[in-house]
Amino acid sequence: LCGDRQCDPATAQRLRTDLGLDKPVWQQYLTYMGNVFTGDIGTAFNGQKVTELRGSAFPVTIRLTIVAIVLEIVIGITLGVVTGLRRGRPVDTGVRILTLVVISVPTFVTGLLVQLL
Repeated sequence: LCGDRQCDPATAQRLRTDLGLDKPVWQQYLTYMGNVFTGDIGTAFNGQKVTELRGSAFPVTIRLTIVAIVLEIVIGITLGVVTGLRRGRPVDTGVRILTLVVISVPTFVTGLLVQLL
Protein backbone atom coordinates (compact mmCIF):
# COMPACT_ATOMS: atom_id res chain seq x y z
CA LEU A 1 0.00 0.00 0.00
CA CYS A 2 2.97 2.30 0.45
CA GLY A 3 4.67 1.34 -2.81
CA ASP A 4 8.31 0.30 -2.92
CA ARG A 5 9.10 2.14 0.29
CA GLN A 6 8.27 0.86 3.73
CA CYS A 7 5.46 2.74 5.48
CA ASP A 8 6.32 4.85 8.47
CA PRO A 9 4.91 3.37 11.72
CA ALA A 10 2.09 5.93 12.05
CA THR A 11 0.84 5.29 8.51
CA ALA A 12 1.14 1.53 8.97
CA GLN A 13 -0.91 1.68 12.17
CA ARG A 14 -3.55 3.88 10.50
CA LEU A 15 -3.82 1.43 7.60
CA ARG A 16 -4.13 -1.52 10.01
CA THR A 17 -6.94 0.28 11.84
CA ASP A 18 -8.72 1.41 8.64
CA LEU A 19 -8.60 -2.09 7.15
CA GLY A 20 -9.56 -3.79 10.41
CA LEU A 21 -6.32 -5.76 10.60
CA ASP A 22 -5.89 -4.84 14.27
CA LYS A 23 -8.87 -7.07 15.17
CA PRO A 24 -8.75 -10.86 15.73
CA VAL A 25 -8.96 -13.03 12.60
CA TRP A 26 -12.40 -14.42 13.49
CA GLN A 27 -13.77 -10.89 13.84
CA GLN A 28 -12.19 -9.85 10.52
CA TYR A 29 -13.83 -12.87 8.87
CA LEU A 30 -17.27 -12.14 10.33
CA THR A 31 -17.02 -8.49 9.29
CA TYR A 32 -15.94 -9.50 5.78
CA MET A 33 -18.75 -12.06 5.37
CA GLY A 34 -21.31 -9.59 6.71
CA ASN A 35 -20.13 -7.01 4.18
CA VAL A 36 -20.21 -9.53 1.33
CA PHE A 37 -23.77 -10.59 2.13
CA THR A 38 -24.91 -6.96 2.26
CA GLY A 39 -23.26 -6.18 -1.09
CA ASP A 40 -20.35 -4.14 0.28
CA ILE A 41 -17.29 -5.80 -1.24
CA GLY A 42 -14.98 -3.02 -0.16
CA THR A 43 -12.85 -0.28 -1.64
CA ALA A 44 -10.26 -0.62 -4.39
CA PHE A 45 -6.72 0.75 -4.02
CA ASN A 46 -7.72 3.87 -5.94
CA GLY A 47 -10.39 4.66 -3.33
CA GLN A 48 -13.37 3.80 -5.51
CA LYS A 49 -16.03 1.35 -4.31
CA VAL A 50 -15.65 -2.11 -5.89
CA THR A 51 -19.39 -2.28 -6.59
CA GLU A 52 -19.09 0.93 -8.65
CA LEU A 53 -16.15 -0.50 -10.59
CA ARG A 54 -18.05 -3.71 -11.27
CA GLY A 55 -21.13 -1.75 -12.27
CA SER A 56 -19.21 0.29 -14.83
CA ALA A 57 -17.66 -2.86 -16.32
CA PHE A 58 -20.95 -4.78 -16.49
CA PRO A 59 -22.32 -3.31 -19.77
CA VAL A 60 -19.04 -4.04 -21.57
CA THR A 61 -19.08 -7.61 -20.24
CA ILE A 62 -22.63 -8.11 -21.50
CA ARG A 63 -21.71 -6.78 -24.97
CA LEU A 64 -18.67 -9.07 -25.17
CA THR A 65 -20.75 -12.05 -24.05
CA ILE A 66 -23.43 -11.40 -26.66
CA VAL A 67 -20.84 -11.05 -29.44
CA ALA A 68 -19.13 -14.28 -28.34
CA ILE A 69 -22.40 -16.22 -28.24
CA VAL A 70 -23.48 -14.96 -31.68
CA LEU A 71 -20.09 -15.92 -33.14
CA GLU A 72 -20.27 -19.36 -31.52
CA ILE A 73 -23.75 -19.96 -32.90
CA VAL A 74 -22.91 -18.83 -36.44
CA ILE A 75 -19.59 -20.69 -36.65
CA GLY A 76 -20.91 -23.78 -34.84
CA ILE A 77 -24.01 -24.19 -36.98
CA THR A 78 -22.09 -23.52 -40.19
CA LEU A 79 -19.38 -26.06 -39.39
CA GLY A 80 -22.00 -28.54 -38.15
CA VAL A 81 -23.95 -28.34 -41.40
CA VAL A 82 -20.78 -28.62 -43.51
CA THR A 83 -19.54 -31.68 -41.63
CA GLY A 84 -23.02 -33.22 -41.65
CA LEU A 85 -23.22 -32.91 -45.42
CA ARG A 86 -19.66 -34.17 -45.95
CA ARG A 87 -19.54 -36.96 -43.39
CA GLY A 88 -16.43 -39.13 -43.53
CA ARG A 89 -14.62 -36.83 -45.95
CA PRO A 90 -11.47 -34.78 -45.28
CA VAL A 91 -13.55 -31.68 -44.44
CA ASP A 92 -15.31 -33.62 -41.66
CA THR A 93 -12.00 -34.87 -40.28
CA GLY A 94 -10.46 -31.40 -40.46
CA VAL A 95 -13.36 -29.81 -38.58
CA ARG A 96 -13.23 -32.56 -35.94
CA ILE A 97 -9.50 -32.02 -35.41
CA LEU A 98 -9.96 -28.23 -35.30
CA THR A 99 -12.77 -28.63 -32.75
CA LEU A 100 -10.63 -30.94 -30.61
CA VAL A 101 -7.73 -28.47 -30.66
CA VAL A 102 -9.97 -25.49 -29.81
CA ILE A 103 -11.57 -27.36 -26.91
CA SER A 104 -8.21 -28.66 -25.61
CA VAL A 105 -6.34 -25.34 -25.56
CA PRO A 106 -6.86 -23.40 -22.30
CA THR A 107 -8.74 -20.11 -22.60
CA PHE A 108 -5.82 -18.00 -21.37
CA VAL A 109 -3.67 -19.34 -24.23
CA THR A 110 -6.43 -18.65 -26.74
CA GLY A 111 -6.85 -15.13 -25.35
CA LEU A 112 -3.13 -14.45 -25.62
CA LEU A 113 -3.04 -15.72 -29.21
CA VAL A 114 -6.05 -13.57 -30.17
CA GLN A 115 -4.38 -10.50 -28.64
CA LEU A 116 -1.20 -11.15 -30.61
CA LEU A 117 -3.05 -11.43 -33.93
